[in-house]
Amino acid sequence: MAKEYKTLTYQDTPAGRNKMAKEIDSFAREGWTIKSKDVAPQGYDAGSTCCLGCLFLPLALLGKKNNLITVILERGGGGNFEQSEDNRRKCPLCAEMVMMEAIKCKHCGSDLPKMEVRERIVSMPMEAPKNEKDEHSIIAKQVTFVLVLKYVFVICLITFFVGLIGSFFIELTNIGRTVMAIIIFGPILYLWNKPNERSKISDWLRQNAKLVTGAVALFFLILILTSGSRGNTPPIPFVVITEPLDNITINTDKVVFSGHVNTYLPDTTLKINNRIVPIGADGTFTTKRDTLDEVNKFVIVIEEDGKTQTETRTINRTLTLEQKAKRNADNLAEQKKVEANAIATKKTEQVNWDNSSAGQLCAKHAEWNKEECNKLANGDYWVGMGSEMLIFLRGLPEHLSSSNVAPYKYCWENRYPRCFYDNDGDGHIDAFN
Repeated sequence: MAKEYKTLTYQDTPAGRNKMAKEIDSFAREGWTIKSKDVAPQGYDAGSTCCLGCLFLPLALLGKKNNLITVILERGGGGNFEQSEDNRRKCPLCAEMVMMEAIKCKHCGSDLPKMEVRERIVSMPMEAPKNEKDEHSIIAKQVTFVLVLKYVFVICLITFFVGLIGSFFIELTNIGRTVMAIIIFGPILYLWNKPNERSKISDWLRQNAKLVTGAVALFFLILILTSGSRGNTPPIPFVVITEPLDNITINTDKVVFSGHVNTYLPDTTLKINNRIVPIGADGTFTTKRDTLDEVNKFVIVIEEDGKTQTETRTINRTLTLEQKAKRNADNLAEQKKVEANAIATKKTEQVNWDNSSAGQLCAKHAEWNKEECNKLANGDYWVGMGSEMLIFLRGLPEHLSSSNVAPYKYCWENRYPRCFYDNDGDGHIDAFN
């Protein structure tokens, strides 16, 4: 009897696998055996992936279709004869091998019964695969082609929504982005490894297509409204220096800076070494800066709406011997000028101090310092001031009490503070009220 083949397909879900087990068990009782079993991925469902991605981008992963299990059963070589691999059978009398089509044994001369021929029971006849590897290769190529197309679609969809939604999270810190990624992808990865849960969610989405569509429409409405309320955020300013190049060497005492900024608003400010540079209406600028030393560093800063961008340029200058001598002479003259200004300032401050009330007070009382003289000149009282300072401000106290037990106490009637206390008798005020 010729071999028979039957092809069965099932969804790779718990229900599908249960159905497969029951049917294979039933066919096994009829003599069928499993020739091969393949599990082929089916990619993503376009509708589910789009709806899930619109609701919440990582949920697009749940739009994956269930894998398809293909089982090929075979049943062959029946009757009272054993069929060999080279299309021969045994003679029932002498047990020698003869051709399947033979009607008489060539060994013992006995007549051979004809082989019983059955119709194949499959709905569509199919030949046994000549080469199982070729069949698997064809299936793999077909599945790969479909998967590539669907993955391209999913990647494009994800890219679109990342660009659309990314502006809402632009202010998150790196830690915030990490936490957000864990919150988003944690449940998704958990469900991804749970086929039962994934199937339930996919089924629910298909059964509630109207609800999903409404949620997607609401999402886009909120997105449009919020984007309108936020307004157009200006780009982060940046400056492009066209000249000079960094770390160049020149032999002049000035260097020209020119370039442009990408955006120009009324509050845009450009500075080179803390000196403001005028910017034209078209965003371009040109300015000159001195190169006084052999190595000159310039810091270019652009500020706009609280955002800042900084660039640096190092300009080297080649000096001749005469220029170096002149530079040293200028530096020495500048140093002397600074020292002379410092001496003049100190003299002026001393004259002003000598003419002030505090200065005159210190001149009479050399034991008092400038801080104490300034406080006394302002009529201030403080803990730690000397008793002679207190008497200088108020005169002799109206009541003075002292003993070996009680602290020194200086009091004045109808004045505030009224009394001052020298608790340890060291001549300095420890408290007053």
